[in-house]
Amino acid sequence: MEKERSKLAPRNLWGIDLIEYLKDLSDDVDWQAHGFLTESSITMLYATDGIGKSLIGIQAALELASGLPVFKSFHVGKAQRVIYCQAERSIKEPTKRIKSMIQDPDLIGKIKFENFTLTTEFQGRDLSKESETDYLMGVLKQHAETMGGVDIVFFDPLYALIRGDLNSNEAINKVFNFFRRVGNELGCSIFFLHHENRGQREQGATERTGQDYYGSKFISGLCTGVWHMKKAKEDSFITTITNEKDSESCLVPSFKLTYDPEFNTVRANVSSSSKAKDILTNAFLHAAKESSRKFSQEDFFRETQIQMHAVTQRKHFGTLINNKKIKNLAASGFEGIYVAI
Repeated sequence: MEKERSKLAPRNLWGIDLIEYLKDLSDDVDWQAHGFLTESSITMLYATDGIGKSLIGIQAALELASGLPVFKSFHVGKAQRVIYCQAERSIKEPTKRIKSMIQDPDLIGKIKFENFTLTTEFQGRDLSKESETDYLMGVLKQHAETMGGVDIVFFDPLYALIRGDLNSNEAINKVFNFFRRVGNELGCSIFFLHHENRGQREQGATERTGQDYYGSKFISGLCTGVWHMKKAKEDSFITTITNEKDSESCLVPSFKLTYDPEFNTVRANVSSSSKAKDILTNAFLHAAKESSRKFSQEDFFRETQIQMHAVTQRKHFGTLINNKKIKNLAASGFEGIYVAI
């Protein structure tokens, strides 16, 4: 199998090599899911236990593998090859969720299982042992070869990957050394799920108090992106995802997930901050231009999930026309139909 060279792999640039590299260096972000996940990244999503981290991890993995918008909102340019490492619990748990998810009208008949591998090989393993890391690296390479490569590896959850104290810098470094090795040798991104600490839970309470990261406080410093998931106070079916680290300054600041208990799926409602609005607008227009697609104002706001008043929607489209990002085809007889330019 021809391995793709990772942007995280070791490079040596000197003299004319560095000058030539700078000439070709683009400021464009290389996305896996516009506004949510970048290429060659190490991303953490953390939350308290029992909130649904694994559920949304599985959904994101399936959508990435199928080229579908992540959480039905974040544009994915092309189908990704995904390995999902279930590091604890029976394989029945994620497969039951998958069986339910693929009945969702937005997903049914669209999942590309040939791009998705679910493995429990990491259960009971210890990444602090070199013999274990070599074996598990071989497992990942075998799965990648079967799929013709891999674009992203999910690990669920972090604490199950190592025996010992996660408050130890040495222990965490060993896990991240493995993550970097996976990224370098397979040319892929890493996405892992993590718990807040166990804290204390009052009798009858649903959440623990005094929580911080379950484990080393410097974990986020080793990541390129960090998302924090919390339950919304106003509705038990809504969670809020907040960005706490963004190395490329390109991720949306926050969004809400609405849970559908019938299919165990979620849908993202992205905040209408100017940064989020710009990211989602550019993602939609890029995809529309690539496919020469014609679209209406209704199509745009339904698919981007940008929340605006009707008057503001018209102003937004007027700005896009003035900035020569879209063109109205009304002159050709298609009232209210646009193309990206």
